Amino acid sequence: MYRRSRHIVHLYFQNLYRRHKLGQHGKVVEVDESKFSRHAKNAAKSNLWVIGFYERGSKDVRAFVLEDKSEATILALMRENIVEGADVVTDSWRGYAECKEYFNHRVCLKQRQDPEKPGPQPGAQDNNISRVESLWHMIKRNIHTYSTVRASTLQRFLDEACWRIKYKSFTERNEFLMQLLNVKQK
Repeated sequence: MYRRSRHIVHLYFQNLYRRHKLGQHGKVVEVDESKFSRHAKNAAKSNLWVIGFYERGSKDVRAFVLEDKSEATILALMRENIVEGADVVTDSWRGYAECKEYFNHRVCLKQRQDPEKPGPQPGAQDNNISRVESLWHMIKRNIHTYSTVRASTLQRFLDEACWRIKYKSFTERNEFLMQLLNVKQK
């Protein structure tokens, strides 16, 4: 049942859910990449890179397995999924340098907090990527339950994790699955 549900959620995300772009109506989009390690004989193939998008205020979340971690690949995915001119918050990785041309790009400075001033820094609440980082934490915790995940099925696990964030309560998830399965509820 879980495999079938995960497959249905994956198909929904691939076909219907991603038709609109994030960042509309002035909403901020958090962008971050993460490395997923797996056991493999070849060390070069043991690391998979994933990029995630989280739109604040709407619970719209997306995550994609990256073919490579080049600036061109990441920028193409961002332009495909985020409205041009939207507010985007990323970490300070150099791969996001080209974002300034297409988005209102802000950088989250995690390590540069002022030690003289304890507590929250001015503007720190706006310039964080904690929501998309919590997505990575949740996915990695879930994957460890299954020991390892193949590269071919990682996208399905990512889509399922995004679905879990979008539909948090049991009733929301149940209604969603019943609608997809075309089952009439009593």
